[in-house]
Amino acid sequence: WALAPVIIVLLFIISGKDYILTESSARIIKHNTFFEPKAPFDYIILNPKLAVIQYDDYTLAIKIEGHEVPSEVFIVINGNSFRIKSNSSTTFEYLFKAVNEDILFQFLAGGYHSSFYTLKALPQPKVVDLNTFLNYPSYTKIKDEVIKNNGDLIIPEGTIVRWDASLQNTKNISLIFDESKHSQSTENTFTYKKQFFNSTPYQ
Repeated sequence: WALAPVIIVLLFIISGKDYILTESSARIIKHNTFFEPKAPFDYIILNPKLAVIQYDDYTLAIKIEGHEVPSEVFIVINGNSFRIKSNSSTTFEYLFKAVNEDILFQFLAGGYHSSFYTLKALPQPKVVDLNTFLNYPSYTKIKDEVIKNNGDLIIPEGTIVRWDASLQNTKNISLIFDESKHSQSTENTFTYKKQFFNSTPYQ
């Protein structure tokens, strides 16, 4: 009879379910404390960070690790449950489409809920106003002019072009040509001037 408890403990250890013994002991010691049922597995988010540029799609990847792995995993958003696509027996993916605000969510599998997580929607960087100043060469006898919010330009050879841009939700901007790139750290405005003798694409 004395060997019976020892044998039971050994069976738990061999089967890899010794966590049941340690958790049960804690519940007995703290008998006045309410314990939320603990899942026999963990949800591990594989993405480096829970953040996405506003209005972009975001693919959430998770992995399930533990003593028992569920075959189905759901994501719960605003009280609604959605099945997460399975990539393998332990990895799953869910696509958030056109994220326009922060999203609070949790996972559900085998009747067990995870903690809450937040997917942050980062304000979208944008050029809100663009003025292009054209300083024509003197041989053309054309009066200098300003073009608003237009990207394509048809100019005489030797014209000096200056871009003035107003920006939102950004920390840096780059003006890229075929042969060069100009980058600037800024949050509000951007100015760059260049003389042109050949046709060139830019962005």
